[in-house]
Amino acid sequence: MRQVENFFERDAQLVNIREEMLEVIGEQLKRHEHVMGYFYGGAIGAHQTDQYSDIDLRVIVQPAFYEAFVNEKKEIAKSFGDLLFCEETQDRASYITLHYRNFIKVDLFIYRPQDLCPSIWNKKIEISYDPYGMVEHIHSASKSFMYDLNEREINHWRTKFFATYHDLYRSVNRKESFKAMHDLNELRWLMATGWMMEQGVLPNNYLEWSNIEGERSSLSQAQVDQLKKWDLTSDLEHIITTAKGIKDEFVKLHHTLCRKASVVENKEWVHQVLNQVA
Repeated sequence: MRQVENFFERDAQLVNIREEMLEVIGEQLKRHEHVMGYFYGGAIGAHQTDQYSDIDLRVIVQPAFYEAFVNEKKEIAKSFGDLLFCEETQDRASYITLHYRNFIKVDLFIYRPQDLCPSIWNKKIEISYDPYGMVEHIHSASKSFMYDLNEREINHWRTKFFATYHDLYRSVNRKESFKAMHDLNELRWLMATGWMMEQGVLPNNYLEWSNIEGERSSLSQAQVDQLKKWDLTSDLEHIITTAKGIKDEFVKLHHTLCRKASVVENKEWVHQVLNQVA
């Protein structure tokens, strides 16, 4: 019981611990002769942090020293704090996820100046060190970017749904309950993503569930409740029944998104695809 209490005590201090770590990161990067600037994305950039928010750190490095910085990223990360472990990537990868003993998680991305460009992802950032004004220029140019719901986005979304719906049928008939539960969860995620698209909100990365529920969610309470009703269980009959219910909601949402983006719905084709495994 004491261990659980210690977790509560630690977690209650995580905001302060993160702020202290941000100061250390700043001190280390500003004194590094090859660093041209750094900024934060994610929850910090969007000013939507809570006690468990990661540090999404973006570092710009002089091109001539970029490769060396990438190769030394683990050693550089150790200067930020007591590194507990890192999620392994290739040595030449320009990103790494770091976990510290103080329970702070850092996603580190390394760029050259030419890698940066205006985009919707650079719309919500917090600039901490920008002596050359590069990041501010990118940030200003990104402010006018909006999420564009278009035919390409809709086609990617619906074909993912089609493929997963078919895979779920195969999994159920093979009596692979674990795979079927995975497929069902993917269908739920695709519905949540479709609702975000309907609202003009940039969807998460594929199968990323962050901010789908809770205070930072863009979904309505009714939509969150619906996701919960499509609950997961290893019972195969329940899985296929739930999937059919999701399919019906998908058809309605697909109609709405096509109208919103002025995309041809092609109802007959959609029904042909889905009814392969009805």
